[in-house]
Amino acid sequence: HRDLHSFPTRRSSDLRSTIYREERIDIEGMLRDALEQSRQAADQQAEALIAVALAQRLAQRGEVAEANSLCRAQLTRIPQGPMGLRARTEIADLLSKRSDTQMEAYDLLWAVRNDLLAIVERAYDPAIRAELIANHFAVYDGLIELLLDNDAPIRLQEGRSRYELAFDLHEEAKS
Repeated sequence: HRDLHSFPTRRSSDLRSTIYREERIDIEGMLRDALEQSRQAADQQAEALIAVALAQRLAQRGEVAEANSLCRAQLTRIPQGPMGLRARTEIADLLSKRSDTQMEAYDLLWAVRNDLLAIVERAYDPAIRAELIANHFAVYDGLIELLLDNDAPIRLQEGRSRYELAFDLHEEAKS
């Protein structure tokens, strides 16, 4: 009985951590394979969306420069419409993680915001308009965060201060 208690064992939390690392590697490998297959099939939309998913994985592991490079290469391939807005917003989120790419993130989010407003304007039903804004609130959140939470040099639209623009964006998202 004493021998059994002195036997070195692993805690269940250690096992979960090991399993998670192995799953992450497998998912990353599957994403790389899918990315290659989409390139071979010349499916640019699938390539762009898979690349964004892979870039998110890379960024989680701390490989932000590689993630940003992968995202930049895909910007022209991202489909138009709500799915494309979400993918470009995710790319901007990755770009915002590094101080040297925050201006690029801000410009991308501003363009996404303009595209979102154009889509919202074409929606006749107020419920659909509200749903579109709610589904893409990360655009506003990202813009406001970049305006208020860092000192990156950001070209401000319409000659307003960072605080005025952040307030106006907040009000725009609420309306």
